Amino acid sequence: MRFRSIRFALSLLLFWGFFFSSFVRGNPVSYLGWIPVQTLSGDKEAEFDLTRFLSLAPGDQLSLERPAPLEKTKVELDAAKMILRLHPAAGAQGMEDLRLKIAPKKGNPMEGIFTYATNLSTNSFTESSVTGTARFYRVVVETNSP
Repeated sequence: MRFRSIRFALSLLLFWGFFFSSFVRGNPVSYLGWIPVQTLSGDKEAEFDLTRFLSLAPGDQLSLERPAPLEKTKVELDAAKMILRLHPAAGAQGMEDLRLKIAPKKGNPMEGIFTYATNLSTNSFTESSVTGTARFYRVVVETNSP
């Protein structure tokens, strides 16, 4: 008796799993998650795979905005491959927030902040000042239009 109930439950689970999986796969949704602060050292080029932080549904557009560009840095976004390249020149120093925007075909647009820091001296941080670095972490902001 117990074996029949388990077998029946498994058959229902398999049937409904296959039935609903076509609905889930047929309606992909873009996602934008939390992005920690990225640090660059020296004047070396850095490349970031954005699929770690976001995903795009077919037909959705990814764009990048630099509200306050950091001097001596070049930023490139390869939206097709979802790769972000940062090229700090010699002497570039500071932090910059990059706005990543997803414009979906359906639904509300999404926006997130990608923050990077370059050539910040690790020797300048003391034990008491390290606790204040938590303010550098950003939370992803999703805008919902009415």
